[in-house]
Amino acid sequence: MRKCWELVQQEFPWISVLPCQPHVASLLLKDVGKIAQFDALIKEEGTIVGWFSNHQKPLAILRKKVAATFGHSKELIKAAATRFGTNTMVGQRLLDLRQALQSTVVDEEYVKQKYKDAEDAVEEGNATRVVRQNKGGTAKALVLDEEKFWPEVKQHVNATEPVYNLLRRHDTSGPSLGKVYHGFYTVGEHLTAVDVPYKEALVDAFDARWAYGHVDIIAAAYALDPEYINHDHASNKEVTEGLLNSVEKIAILYATRELQKENGRFTADWDKRAKLIEGNEEAARQQRREAEARPVRIYDDVPCTDPDMYKCPRCNFHNFYLRTMCNKLRCGNCDKPFCIVCLHPSSTMSHLADHAGCARLFALSR
Repeated sequence: MRKCWELVQQEFPWISVLPCQPHVASLLLKDVGKIAQFDALIKEEGTIVGWFSNHQKPLAILRKKVAATFGHSKELIKAAATRFGTNTMVGQRLLDLRQALQSTVVDEEYVKQKYKDAEDAVEEGNATRVVRQNKGGTAKALVLDEEKFWPEVKQHVNATEPVYNLLRRHDTSGPSLGKVYHGFYTVGEHLTAVDVPYKEALVDAFDARWAYGHVDIIAAAYALDPEYINHDHASNKEVTEGLLNSVEKIAILYATRELQKENGRFTADWDKRAKLIEGNEEAARQQRREAEARPVRIYDDVPCTDPDMYKCPRCNFHNFYLRTMCNKLRCGNCDKPFCIVCLHPSSTMSHLADHAGCARLFALSR
């Protein structure tokens, strides 16, 4: 992919090409998963999840224990084939359900079944072939393993959780380019300080993905982001060079436009794009006129000046709202939903039942 980026920037030196940052974070988690200790642990976690998910009686007992512990349902999470941080989610959920899992495998009703390891069950359909593991004995041994398995799960989650949070932070529709540099820096500092026997492999994986995903425009956006205005950018060579190189690209663009004049190679394309931008600006002006007619929202006794920014009631993070036909918004920082009308930290449809007026106010305000 980088070869393609280089070709584009050689032909059009004023263009900055950058990779999808959530994908880079996902690739980092993939690289971490290839470390021998992590790979073995992920398979062991999958053995526990697969055993309970594929067997009705153990799952029924587990659900009873979970309900007794938490007062509500809380299911195990399966890792997705596309990863995207789901291995970290699997570990987090196993830690959450640790007590319930251990009480399940020593439950009298569970013990009576005398579950042992058996051959895998193979289910074949018209176009699919599913292999289901039957490792009841192994699953029980892992759940009760306080010396090795659970400490390793905790290490796994502790090491990868910042990477997962970075992935979720940038896997949103809101503007976040200025946060990329600081986010990756924070992850690098965490992996350098984490106390695990495979720390060197973690740091090597991070360095390789940072070299792959970092481009000048990321450093420039960080330097210009108001949130980090008090950071010492001048002493960071990577940031200052990125900012200067990005400014140079802008200068090249203006110089090229001046040289192209009316009959240049790119003039027609630029004119077409300028008309498109002008149309978008008119649409934006219309949106602002509509926003002025809507009530002003107040956060901590301070009015929110941007009509499309909403502050999360849980973590106070300001989220940009793309105009959809839904009054729910998922926070880009804590990944929790809330209502943009009353700022209620809603996570279920019960909110609309209790606050039916929100849907009506939302419809009227749009």
